[in-house]
Amino acid sequence: MVSLAGRNTPIGIDAAGMRVTAAQLCRRRGGWTLSAVARYTRKRPDAPLDAEEIQRLRDVLRRQAFVGRDVVLAVPGSALLAALLQAPPPTSPAPINAIVRNELSQAYDVAPNAIEASYWYLPQSNGSGQDRRVMAVGCTHEKAEAMLDLFEEAGLRVKGLDSKAWAIARGLPGNEEPGEMVATLDVEWESTVLACMCDGEVRYERTVSDMGLKDIFEILADVDDVDEEVCQYVLGNLDISEGAYGTPGSTDDVSAFRPRLVSQIDKLTTDLQESLAYVVRQFPAEPICRLSLVGGAATIPGLASHLNEKLQFDVPVLAAASAAVADGGTVDADLVPAVGLALYGEVMAA
Repeated sequence: MVSLAGRNTPIGIDAAGMRVTAAQLCRRRGGWTLSAVARYTRKRPDAPLDAEEIQRLRDVLRRQAFVGRDVVLAVPGSALLAALLQAPPPTSPAPINAIVRNELSQAYDVAPNAIEASYWYLPQSNGSGQDRRVMAVGCTHEKAEAMLDLFEEAGLRVKGLDSKAWAIARGLPGNEEPGEMVATLDVEWESTVLACMCDGEVRYERTVSDMGLKDIFEILADVDDVDEEVCQYVLGNLDISEGAYGTPGSTDDVSAFRPRLVSQIDKLTTDLQESLAYVVRQFPAEPICRLSLVGGAATIPGLASHLNEKLQFDVPVLAAASAAVADGGTVDADLVPAVGLALYGEVMAA
């Protein structure tokens, strides 16, 4: 793992959703404590990050008293390559790195030399074969370099590009029993990221394409040509739980949007149901104890209660709180990815 110099972590930045969130921690006697936080809505979440957006981010970081220029970024789910693969055991003389890279490149139909990949071994399955299961993640050089160039041209030093799942694993509280698995859901702008982790290690990560905030916005915008500003208001104020909207006919009544929004959420629920069932089959010895909503998923009012009602899966759905700070402190669930990114390279105490 990477050792960080000084008392402050790098700045963890999650810019994959409708909002940008940033966090920095400082080591004190009681452990890590949250020292700086920023969150704001992007002016044009439907457009790629550009120099103007990064300059705005720099200005926000300066005003919120962040320290230093070192940052850690999350690879957006839409750019992440992730797959559960088979590979020779770690003691094998075979070129494991090349094998994993080739398998991952084939899964996404990209050239092996066009991607940067990483992998880790998972617990042994019940199978009798000699190969071991690995979780592999990667990103194309083209997309990684585009992110690096943008931030570094703005004077920010990128210390790492991280998987969203590993960032969340570091930012989540560890209050489950040993051997219990936690599933997490983060709704980004272009996609949704499902991750499962056990004992502080990522077991599974999957991107659900065409199931992000962008798709919800487009559905809402189809109602009488509603503009993006109104869509943002609706998404932030419409609790998708039944009966949770404003008084019909009043200025806060956004109930007309609910059926369309719920329809899209239910598509995600069906996909989520299938993915969780797959994880249970793959890891029967590690039961899923809860589904935690983090990042963008935590900003959708009523999502937790809706999933609790609709998911045919016997686990509670909760809005997570991060416990990666000293003295038992917590931070909001939408900041969990940014907190985990800030802790990139740190070995968390048990």
